[in-house]
Parts: sequence; structure tokens; C-alpha cells
Amino acid sequence: QQQQQQQQWRQQVTKKRAEVEEISLLSDDEEEEEEEPLPEQEEEEEGEEDEEDDDQEADEEEDEEQGWVAPEHNSPQELASWDLIFGQGHGRLDEQLAYHEQSSIPLTRKKLRCLRDGDWLNDEVINVAMALLQERDTAARQRGSSFPKCHFFNSFFLNKLFKDEHAYKYANVRRWTLPKRLEKYGQASSCLLECDRLVVPVHCGQTHWACALIDLQQRQLHYFDSLRGSHNGVLDHLAQWIVDEAKDKLGEQGLQQWGDALSWPKLEPQDVPVQNNGSDCGVFAIKFAECAGTGRAFDFSCHHMPRIRRALAHRVLQLRI
Repeated sequence: QQQQQQQQWRQQVTKKRAEVEEISLLSDDEEEEEEEPLPEQEEEEEGEEDEEDDDQEADEEEDEEQGWVAPEHNSPQELASWDLIFGQGHGRLDEQLAYHEQSSIPLTRKKLRCLRDGDWLNDEVINVAMALLQERDTAARQRGSSFPKCHFFNSFFLNKLFKDEHAYKYANVRRWTLPKRLEKYGQASSCLLECDRLVVPVHCGQTHWACALIDLQQRQLHYFDSLRGSHNGVLDHLAQWIVDEAKDKLGEQGLQQWGDALSWPKLEPQDVPVQNNGSDCGVFAIKFAECAGTGRAFDFSCHHMPRIRRALAHRVLQLRI
């Protein structure tokens, strides 16, 4: 009787194992069927992926249309770029981290460390930022953007125009705005007087940066200074440059259109964001230029400076504003 009970128990166990194996096989078949979507499902999934890619591109374009706003928080990518410049054990100070080919400006770790909180920005960072703003302007025009058509000079323009020789010399910069030179710089217009706005970084002495704007649409000249200082003749020289540029590039017809530039209003707005230290002027100048190039109001303050410095470091390393 005991042997008979053991045999029945074995039969029950065998039957139970068979049922479990059968259930397992059915589950595997169902999983395999789920892993092989129908052609219609594949098309739908591919369409969804394409839509996601399109949405991402649209978001990037929307970001550019809105401009480079002052960040509330730095992104992980921006913090990683900051660490690459300032972190311990990342390499030599003379290591080249970026190179802007159009401007022939190499950016070493040492040069980029001017972005540290409390330091003055150097010519290299200012001029790469201006060149990147120019590239953004050209790309925006190709997309049919509503941005004003702009040109961004580098910091050496005013030096050649009147500072180096302590006298106004249009001949020193006449060739800077020839069509081939403009094309090489990335300017979409063959004559700068076809633009809406001309943006000029201003190096005041050796210790301060400001930004000048020639508004060709409104026929005004502006001087944006985060210390609310005076332009000290900068706008007068730029007004004379407009007249000489019109005569040189457009002849008598140009003089008829632009010959009154010397009488245009020269404005020094006092409601601009103001720095609260002696070192952030270069960052303010870049932001003045960036906002002027998009037609946006100044959307930043001295409290944004640490975050803007980190965002700027990332954008310069990526060579894209």
C-alpha cells in the first residue's frame, strides 16, 4: 500500500511538472509574438521617432529664436565644461580646448580661466563670443528668422578706427568691410549698411568693457555701460564712420541716405543692468550685444553673473551661442 501511494505521488508530481512546462512554453511564445511588431506598428513607431526628432529640432530653433536667456540653473553640460576648465587634474594650462577657425583664435585653458568669478574677460573670449553671435545671426537669416539683421565687430575695430593713433582714421578700417572680408567673417550682407544693427564691443582703457550699438533702422546710436559711464567720443567716431562708409561703398547715393548720421541721437541709457563689482563688465558687454542682436530687452542682472559665466564657458567651448 505504501508503494502504491508513492507511485501515485510520483505521477502527480510528473503531471504538475508537465503543466508548469506547458505554461512556460506558452509564455515564451507570447513574448516572442510581442517582440515581432506588425508592419503597421513598425511604421507608427518610426513615425513617432521622426516626430520626436522634428520636435527636438523645433525646440533647438525655438531656443535660438528666444535668444540666450539668463539661466536659472546651470545644466549638467555647462557644469561639466566648467570643470574641464577649472577642475583639478584635467591638463596643462597651455592645453588648447577650443579653436575658432574663422577668427583664427585658439582658446587654451589659461585663456578661458578669465571666466572665473571675479576675473576680467580677455580679448580672446570677447572676440570669440562676437564671432559666435555673428554665426547665429547668419543661421537665423537663413531660416527666415525675425531677428534684426546684425553685424558684430570684434574688439580691434575701434582700436584701428581711432584709438591706436589717437585720431580718427577711416582708412585703417576701410578694407574690413569689403564684400569678401564680410563673407569670410560669416556676414550674410555684402554691405553693412544693409543691416539693421551694428554691434561694437568697446574696450575702455585697460580695465573696462562696454557695448555700442548703431541702430540703422531707428537712425540712433546707443552706448550700453554696466557702470553707466559716458561714451567719451565713441559714438561720435561711429557716426563719422557711417558717413565715410556710405561714401566709400555706395558713393553719392549712399551719402544722400546716410550722410546725416552725425546728427543722429546719441543715447546713453541709464536703465541698463548694472554690475555690483569691478570684474563683470565683459560679461555684461557680451550680454548687451546678445540682447541687441535679437531685439530683446535686457533680461539679466548682476545676480545672474555666476550662472552666465558658466553658461558662456560651455558655449565658447562648444563654439555655439
